[in-house]
Amino acid sequence: MLSLLSTLAFADPIFSVERGLYDTPVTVALTAGQGGALQYSLGGAAPARPYVEPLEISRTTVLRATETLADGTISPIVTHTYVFVDEVVGSPVMDPAIAGPNAAVIADSLRVLPTVSIALPSALSLVEAGGSVEWIDPEGDESQVDCGVHIVGGTSWAYAKASIRLNFREEYGPTKWEHDVYGEDASGVRATDSFDAITLRSGNHDTVFYLAERGQHLRNLWVDETQLAMGHVMPHGRFAHAYVNGVYHGLFHVRERFGAGFMESYFGGDEADYETMTGTYVEDGTGAGWAAATAVAGDFAAFQQWVSVPQYLDYMVMNYYAGNAWDWYSWHNWMTSGPTTADARGGFIFHANDNDITLKYEWDVNILNLGGPSDVFPQLVAEGHPDFQVALADAIHRNFESDGPLTTENATARYERVADLADDAIWVESARWGLGWWDHDGEWVPERDALLTSWFPRRTDETLRQLRSVGWYPLQAPVFDVAEGVVGAGTVLAITSPGGELWVTTDGRDPRLPGGEVAPTAASGLDTVVLDRSTVVQARIRDGARWGPIESAFYEVDGPSPAILNEWNAAEPDALLADGDTALGRLAGNGGDWIELVVTEDGTDLRGWRITMEDRIGPAGEISLSDDPLLADLRAGTLLTIAEDLPEDAAYDPDGGDWRFHLRAGADGSGRYVS
Repeated sequence: MLSLLSTLAFADPIFSVERGLYDTPVTVALTAGQGGALQYSLGGAAPARPYVEPLEISRTTVLRATETLADGTISPIVTHTYVFVDEVVGSPVMDPAIAGPNAAVIADSLRVLPTVSIALPSALSLVEAGGSVEWIDPEGDESQVDCGVHIVGGTSWAYAKASIRLNFREEYGPTKWEHDVYGEDASGVRATDSFDAITLRSGNHDTVFYLAERGQHLRNLWVDETQLAMGHVMPHGRFAHAYVNGVYHGLFHVRERFGAGFMESYFGGDEADYETMTGTYVEDGTGAGWAAATAVAGDFAAFQQWVSVPQYLDYMVMNYYAGNAWDWYSWHNWMTSGPTTADARGGFIFHANDNDITLKYEWDVNILNLGGPSDVFPQLVAEGHPDFQVALADAIHRNFESDGPLTTENATARYERVADLADDAIWVESARWGLGWWDHDGEWVPERDALLTSWFPRRTDETLRQLRSVGWYPLQAPVFDVAEGVVGAGTVLAITSPGGELWVTTDGRDPRLPGGEVAPTAASGLDTVVLDRSTVVQARIRDGARWGPIESAFYEVDGPSPAILNEWNAAEPDALLADGDTALGRLAGNGGDWIELVVTEDGTDLRGWRITMEDRIGPAGEISLSDDPLLADLRAGTLLTIAEDLPEDAAYDPDGGDWRFHLRAGADGSGRYVS
């Protein structure tokens, strides 16, 4: 134990030249961090050569070093990779027929995309082995961490180029890789910078090894980006060039690993709070939660306690659009992760983890007969619960219409974007893994163009036709003539009904209540709305007992708001702040949940205002201000502090110099001013 502690406290051996990409030879000197003896290795092996003098490095090299103290304690291995781009282009693993004529574009791609360097004492295999991974970003950001490394995949693991899993475990080093891999430009919810595992996807079946001349290396990234565009928490990814023991290994899709660790990072709690299924295989936990969910698949009211229904339905309609008729089955090629108990942390969410054979069949392929994960979907359809039918129609509308991610324009643009990210890198990939015949111009570009000019332009309308033909989308949504966003005060919104009764709300609430009744605040036949303040407008059509999908838009009236969110606190009640502020009656500070608003205009009327909240799980409650006259005419500068444990007395006395409200938030409408 003493030796281990000493190892952990070591100052690492110092390298005089940082890891990175170089055009000319470098001389690397090693310095002992604590005056011990240095050992080094060139390649993935553990350091064993005594270090005597600086090393001249002129070709792509993995340099590893350790330090040994007089008592025999050995430091952790430190790894630096030096990549010489021109040498990589002309290396023996590259096809000279491709690399020679296209050397400039290949070299440029190697410099532009991030570099991942893996060092291992042996060849890659299905058996996990300890090694090192380095991340070298073209912006100058770099990182190195020791981890477990092994090949992953189903049938694709046997390809010459296979996917690679990096597991960060205590036996190798830190249990998390702490690094901003995806940056601020990542799609969707901001990516975490803490990972328990990362997958380097090889392209799997979407490569020369399976789809042959139709290989794109893009299909699964497009699917991932689509799930992120739907607004859900899903794994982020980006392209990078990978090296194994200093040898170029190809273009990879660097992707977050979906599972309990992923859920912990984004939704909180502990890994033990979640379980993960890959098809019928239990990845994390016991699988009891998913078993409980599937046991009530014919009972939508019970099923929705286990599953994030909007996310699940978005996942289903996306797969129907993408048309994987080959291997998306009830037992295969899907992942789900969620809480071990019902009504917890938003429910199970679904990840299209292996969709390399999507966007491959004809544009009119119909796979609505496939039931997806555990064949839950057909049972829900057969039950015909009206809330499920409306939720499904909502998913279809928000994705295929109303500027959704599966409209022709957006789906096409997304594929163009991921294709642009890989465009030059495909020259590098084909020089490494083109097998002598697959390359950028001959195969990759024609398939890309066929998808963009023939498949995508037809697929949205065709999928909508199929969905209508089976009765899953019987009614249309109302049409708003003003796009959501910033509008001028007094803008008139016209709402067109496609037929049936038009029901509209302007308070952000759904016009339809669960079960099918009309919401109390919904107005019938309201076909124009004057937008004089920022609001959410929502509308549905009702035809007898059936409701159509919801149309929803947030309009922000241009100009300053009469009240703004000034402060908020979401600490646990016993996690008290240490500043001694007792304004909320907490002697040790002001922990717990509270919100502070500040009024910015004289004469502000806050009666009936609502504050809605949501987090990564979904809706997280709302605060509704009452119609009490005290809220009708507020002065600029008034502070309104809202918390659950305040006294009923608002303690508002502006004439006496106290411009602060203390508003007790009562549950279920019980508060005088706030509920």
